[in-house]
Amino acid sequence: MICPFCQHSFSLTWRRYWSAPLAKHACPRCGRKSKLSTGLIYWGVYVPLLIAAPFAIIFIALLAYGFAFPNNLEENIVSFLCGPWLLIAWLGACALLFPIDRMVDARFRRLKAPTDEERAV
Repeated sequence: MICPFCQHSFSLTWRRYWSAPLAKHACPRCGRKSKLSTGLIYWGVYVPLLIAAPFAIIFIALLAYGFAFPNNLEENIVSFLCGPWLLIAWLGACALLFPIDRMVDARFRRLKAPTDEERAV
C-alpha cells in the first residue's frame, strides 16, 4: 500500500488488517489516516462474492454430509442444520475468506486521501 500523503510504501500485515475493520489505515511514517478505495468492481463483483461464498460452502458441505450418511436425506439435512456441522462449515468458510479478502485489499485496492467532509466527521 502507498500512503497518498507522503508516498510511503508499506505492507498490509495481519495486525493492520485486523485493527482497521472499516479499512481506515494509518501510515507508519506520517501517521495520517487514509481509506482503501472502493469502486464498481468492488461493490458489484467482490462484495456479492464474499456474501455468497459462505452459503455456497455450506451447500457443498451439506452435499458432502448427505453423501457420507445417505440413509435418510431429510434427517441428514435437519441434523446438519441443527447440529454443530453448520457452525463448523460457517467457520471454515470464514477461515478461507479472510485471507482472500486481505490479499485483495493488499494487491488490488489503493489508499486514497479522505475528502474534506470525511475529515470533519
